[in-house]
Amino acid sequence: MTLTITKGMDGKRVETIGKYTAKQIDKMDKDFAKWKKSKKAQEKYRIQWYDRVLVFTKKRKLVIDFGDYTYFGLVRANKEEWKALDEHKSKPVSLEV
Repeated sequence: MTLTITKGMDGKRVETIGKYTAKQIDKMDKDFAKWKKSKKAQEKYRIQWYDRVLVFTKKRKLVIDFGDYTYFGLVRANKEEWKALDEHKSKPVSLEV
């Protein structure tokens, strides 16, 4: 898996945050959070407190909207890595009492 910052959703790569295996999903999340807090990122991008993740299952991509209007995070995965990502995501919570 590769985590990059792109200009536009699935656009031109601006910088690469890291390359990860299927077992390193938590590390990828921590590296992205660390990148968002970095002075370099804070000065260059408009970073908000939220992350909105758009999932493109057929293309095996995640687009992360971190608040900037032009730049986005992009995770590209192969078939095996995508399966691990899919199993890792949060499951719906039952609100029944």
